[in-house]
Amino acid sequence: MFFKFSVVLFLSISLPVLAKNAPFGVVTKIRGKVSVLKPGLKKADYLRLGDSLKEDTSILTYKNSFVRIQVSGKSSLNIGPNSKVILKNVTNSQSSLLSLLKGQVRANIKNQKSKLKTNLKHKFLIKTKTAAIGVRGTELHSIHNPENNVTSLISYEGDVKIVKLDDDPLVQVIKEEGLKELDSSKMSQGIMKKIDEELDSVKSETVKNGQFSASVPKETKVSQAVKISPIQLAVLYKNKELIVKEKNIAPPEDRVKKIEEKEFLSQAEQKAPLEGFRDKSTGDYAPRSGGFIDLNSGYYIEPNPESSLDADRLLYVAEKIGRIDKTTGQYKAPMGMKLDSVKGFVIDERVKESLDENQLAIITQTQNKLNKNIISKPVKNKIDLNQLPKWAYSSQELLEKNQLIFSFSPRSHRFKTKKHVGKDPVFDLESDSSHRFDLRWTQPSAKNWLMSVALGFQYLKFKSNQAISDIGPRRYHHLSLGALMYLNETWSILPELLLQQRPFLITTNNASAVDRKIVNVTIPSVSVGLKARHFLMNKWGLETMVRPFLNLPKSFSTMRVETSFGIHASVMGQYWHNFNSHFDFGPFLSKEGGKTAGSSYSYTRSEGGIIFSYALIF
Repeated sequence: MFFKFSVVLFLSISLPVLAKNAPFGVVTKIRGKVSVLKPGLKKADYLRLGDSLKEDTSILTYKNSFVRIQVSGKSSLNIGPNSKVILKNVTNSQSSLLSLLKGQVRANIKNQKSKLKTNLKHKFLIKTKTAAIGVRGTELHSIHNPENNVTSLISYEGDVKIVKLDDDPLVQVIKEEGLKELDSSKMSQGIMKKIDEELDSVKSETVKNGQFSASVPKETKVSQAVKISPIQLAVLYKNKELIVKEKNIAPPEDRVKKIEEKEFLSQAEQKAPLEGFRDKSTGDYAPRSGGFIDLNSGYYIEPNPESSLDADRLLYVAEKIGRIDKTTGQYKAPMGMKLDSVKGFVIDERVKESLDENQLAIITQTQNKLNKNIISKPVKNKIDLNQLPKWAYSSQELLEKNQLIFSFSPRSHRFKTKKHVGKDPVFDLESDSSHRFDLRWTQPSAKNWLMSVALGFQYLKFKSNQAISDIGPRRYHHLSLGALMYLNETWSILPELLLQQRPFLITTNNASAVDRKIVNVTIPSVSVGLKARHFLMNKWGLETMVRPFLNLPKSFSTMRVETSFGIHASVMGQYWHNFNSHFDFGPFLSKEGGKTAGSSYSYTRSEGGIIFSYALIF
């Protein structure tokens, strides 16, 4: 396990650098926002029509988005919503590899002759975490769900091969070739050769037009190919751009009622028994034919045992196991239920409270029955932190958002003077009570920039001192204009201009006595801070910030405050309540030192405390 992890980690870093990045295809159609991470870059960008894509390019689609890529000749790939793929290409073999990490891909691969010789039997390969698919010339639909590790395959036209991968081909190649022989081109060819060999082995399954097969957990082989519901097959085939509905999937008035005979696709005869079977001695198995496929979970829901047989089409009729949307082909669970990728069929909590005992009992009975009809019983995986729900925005995503931040900070304040003229004593003033309030607004600006404006005040009361006639308490106001420059997900630079009132000791000599008091002096400051976002995992994050600052000179009455320097540092924990708000809390420390003319003393000022803040994002 350690060897496998080390090899995969090493290659994930080194191979993209060593690769020659051969061309893979061109974007010919796009819908919605699609992100692309090009080889050698650390920052993703939006994909655009006409973009040329190279080897080792990662593509991420979002809700309702879609992209079509024209590959060699007339072949094309359609990548559906909420999908992530990595494009691979091996120029010398004239074969391509697509790594499907999640979501769905529809491929139309033309079987064109190439002048270049190749030892691979499959022109196009699709690899998921648990399975590999080999294409010679066909139109297919592949689905992979990383939450349950189910990989499903539908063939619309032609023959496709699928095999369950027991070992990662990458690790197999390393074990045979050795790390010393590591070469990007050889490595890619070796991986594809291993996959090609697996697809040509007796463990693989040939899926013909109109048939389905899947790789599921706890099974040693992929399922034998069976026909799916001809109704769902026809609707899915017409939905070439993989349009999905997020709401109102197949309401009763919108479900498929009738399909004309000419709309049905041809379905090859299956070798497996129509009613399904399982052979424990060999590991061979097949579900009952005629079932539905859920495009989200990848599950195949087979017809009930009491379902009727369509003698003309030689498959069972899917009844009372859900319905199909007439425009997208999406599967919808029966009323009162939903299909969860990990738990299987569950009762919909939104309708559970409105059901009486009899209705709840009926739905529970149906739920248990349907879970027996899933090709693989749902198995709860070990927790993968990368698959946990996302609760927070990345640093880059925050560049497009407004934030309104309220801060409160109880603190200590210490002001110490020394080197007075004459016989003046040294004063060491400590706060009796002090707290600060801030309101900051950040808004998007130019690319990789945020602008901010802040205002607030600090309440400060020093401990009494008989030598000082007026010691407060007072409010000290401040106003700032700042910015944030995004460098990467970890680092940001924070320039800021600040006007703030600060307490200073002023001494005046009267005829009868020396008068000392605390006064407010408005000091202009310039600072450039460096902020680091160390981690952001699920709802929790940690940020640190160091901000050196320069106080500019300012005259007040008979005194002049000279230029001074200081530094502010903080460590902030972060908790995201939801996408629209987060809490921040943590300690800070600030220290500065300078001198004055007129009153002729040098000083040091230090503050420390805890910052509590609440941010609204919109």
